[in-house]
Amino acid sequence: MIKTIKFLKLILRTIFGGLPAFVGIETQTKCNRCCEYCPNSIIKRTFREMSLEMFMKICSTLSNAGFTGALHLHGYGEPLMDNRLCDLIKIAKRLLPHSTICVATNGDLLNSSFETHLSEVGLDRLIITRHDGGRSFPIRYVGKMKVEEGPIANTIHNRCGLIKLKKVKWKRLRICTESFHPFITANGDICFCCHDYNALQGFGLNVNDNEWLPKWCSSKNHLLAIVGPRPNACRSCRIGEYET
Repeated sequence: MIKTIKFLKLILRTIFGGLPAFVGIETQTKCNRCCEYCPNSIIKRTFREMSLEMFMKICSTLSNAGFTGALHLHGYGEPLMDNRLCDLIKIAKRLLPHSTICVATNGDLLNSSFETHLSEVGLDRLIITRHDGGRSFPIRYVGKMKVEEGPIANTIHNRCGLIKLKKVKWKRLRICTESFHPFITANGDICFCCHDYNALQGFGLNVNDNEWLPKWCSSKNHLLAIVGPRPNACRSCRIGEYET
């Protein structure tokens, strides 16, 4: 019942042009892993790194609009490989003091002192996904930072048809709300969905456009993932159960 209410609120917020519940930003594209359920294992992307100026511009735009949702600083690149991560968190926390700043990592480059430093610079939530499997750990706190650690989720996406693991029985999503949250690539393009690895299906928007946020909020393209003819990226998107 609670999930249904949250889902309806999300749809209504989007229909009436409200601000998104969260925004995803991929600050850089490099990753130290090559997981079989990730497009990084089959596609070699040109390395890109978002400039500090662009990152500050995104945060300033969100701040001026009154955004108080979550800011996710991760994508297909491993965020801990970005040497500027702590500075980015400081910038985000300064410009968006009421937002939840979140980072999801594979944990390979993490240690206790790094965790402490992330907490000290203002990170609110740290998600550690152990891609080699293992058990889930109880939620813990480092200072005020919430830490969630566990193995990869059993349900995975085929990233708009790119992942073709034969051992996974894929099925189509009847309803998807992933397009209800902006996902911004390292070069500033706004994808239709975070699963669109190649950014083939976008909104035709880039954060260099000063009006990107109101244009995104007023767009009704999000609803195509639920009703009407689905965009190309959605037509081949599937989910399946994955066992490590």
